[in-house]
Amino acid sequence: MSDKALEYFDRLATVLDFAKIDTASSGDNTIVTGTSGNKIIVYSIVVIVGGANNIVWKSGSTTIIGACNLAANGGYHFESMLGICEAASGENLVINLSSAEQTGGTVTFAQIPA
Repeated sequence: MSDKALEYFDRLATVLDFAKIDTASSGDNTIVTGTSGNKIIVYSIVVIVGGANNIVWKSGSTTIIGACNLAANGGYHFESMLGICEAASGENLVINLSSAEQTGGTVTFAQIPA
C-alpha cells in the first residue's frame, strides 16, 4: 500500500464514529443528528430486522438509499471506504421503517465540513 493510501486511512480513522441502530418505531428514526456546517458521510451500515420491513435511508426528509425490502430476520451490510451515501449539511441521517418491527445494527460515519 502506498504512503498516500496509508496517510488517507490514518486521517480517516481519526474522524470515524459509530452510531447504534436500535428502534422498533415505524416511520422516520434519527440515527445521527446533523450539525450545522457539516455533512455526514456513511462508510458502513449493518442492519438486521426482527420482522418483515422496508428500509429507506434519508438525509433529513430526502431519500438517499431507496427501499430495501427485508424478510423477517433478514438484513444487509454495505461498506465502502469511499462512502456509501451522505446526509447534506446540517441534516440528520434517518432510517425510515415501513413497519414497527425491532431493527438493530450500526452505522460507521464521519461528520466533515460541507
